[in-house]
Amino acid sequence: MIIVEEMFVSQPPDILLEIPLLYVRRAPVAVKMIPREADDMEAVRFIMDYVNKGLPPGLSDLQNPSKVDKSTWALRRTPEGHLALKANMCVLEKSLLLAMETKKTLCGSFDGPACFIYGKQSAFNVSLDEENIKKCFPNAILIGVEGAKHTVHSDKPRQFVEAVLNFLMGNKPPKNRL
Repeated sequence: MIIVEEMFVSQPPDILLEIPLLYVRRAPVAVKMIPREADDMEAVRFIMDYVNKGLPPGLSDLQNPSKVDKSTWALRRTPEGHLALKANMCVLEKSLLLAMETKKTLCGSFDGPACFIYGKQSAFNVSLDEENIKKCFPNAILIGVEGAKHTVHSDKPRQFVEAVLNFLMGNKPPKNRL
């Protein structure tokens, strides 16, 4: 059994691979411009505004700062009192560039129960990959969550948990008869 959130089986469109790269490149610049007196949420909003301004038309405002996982925007205070990103953006950038250069080829399949949960308002539009998902996961179901973007679990936590629980309850393993 497998449950995934917002995941393609095939290679996503190039523009969607470029968005995380844009964040990795713009966030460190934004952090240096955050007012010293800003609290953590103000800092996150500042970074997101700066990153969103660099997104291509039609892809702005991908995230709402009030719903972002803290790990996504993990900040720390330097000894001088300035905010800094906890993540090593240079390493992340290299990793993303390597991933963009590596083209996926579809091979093999998983015949067990599979659940692909995605946000219906996500720019990633996972439902467009349904044909490839079904090739690799013949028993897959796709569950689109209305009003959710890429981070379904934080955009619509109740609906996300309901989707997971309904899937699990509908795929109970048979009881051991020994």
